[in-house]
Amino acid sequence: GTDSNIIIIPTASSYQNEVDIEYRSIFEGIGCKNIKTLFISSKDQVDTEINLELLTNSNIVMFSGGDQSRISECFLGTKFLNNLKNKFNTEHFVVAGTSAGAMCMSENMITGGKEKVKCGVGLSLIPTFIIDTHFMQRDRKSRLIESISIYKNRIAIN
Repeated sequence: GTDSNIIIIPTASSYQNEVDIEYRSIFEGIGCKNIKTLFISSKDQVDTEINLELLTNSNIVMFSGGDQSRISECFLGTKFLNNLKNKFNTEHFVVAGTSAGAMCMSENMITGGKEKVKCGVGLSLIPTFIIDTHFMQRDRKSRLIESISIYKNRIAIN
């Protein structure tokens, strides 16, 4: 609801300030009041006391679009990610993402490729899925099909 504590994480974007303004405007436009943004560009910025406390008190975390590999590089192996997974699996808690922010939710994350799919390690919030975005606009059907042929026990989502 509108009283939820929301964290915006624009790490994937090269334009974090602009993304913050855009998402903040959207959330405020529907009446949300408690919005914080974590401007994280490197792993050493993730596990601060302030960030961990914000996560503890949050109801929603929103990852922006951009480059999903940036999210993994910053968050894999952190206490923040461990706490995020715990909240996601044990509480009434929402983790959302657009574009790269959605793609990073899987364990086997598509990182690129047009002729041949490239994969890396995602956040593993929903490990049985592989997510690709901009499916029709960027003609990504073949790389999604290729990714599930590599990771046969996964479900493809576009």
